[in-house]
Amino acid sequence: LNFVILFNIKGIICIKSGGEFSMNEFEKIKKMYDSGFRCIRYDDTKDGDMCIYFKNFDNENSEAMKISGFEQKMQIKNFINQNSMK
Repeated sequence: LNFVILFNIKGIICIKSGGEFSMNEFEKIKKMYDSGFRCIRYDDTKDGDMCIYFKNFDNENSEAMKISGFEQKMQIKNFINQNSMK
């Protein structure tokens, strides 16, 4: 069994087990934004996973997340682009 656990200052952000996330990745990212994290970079391959890198500039915490699935990736990209600093 393979687990990935991401933490922030307030506690657990997500747990991944056996290829499935315990909650929708988009909802997790929205919660991360609410707690001060911002996307600093994402790498997306056409047919593979998208890696997203986050940083909280208030407390210097950083996180990374892998996303798969076209619909999920597009929804997350749109959210990040709409919430980026211009």
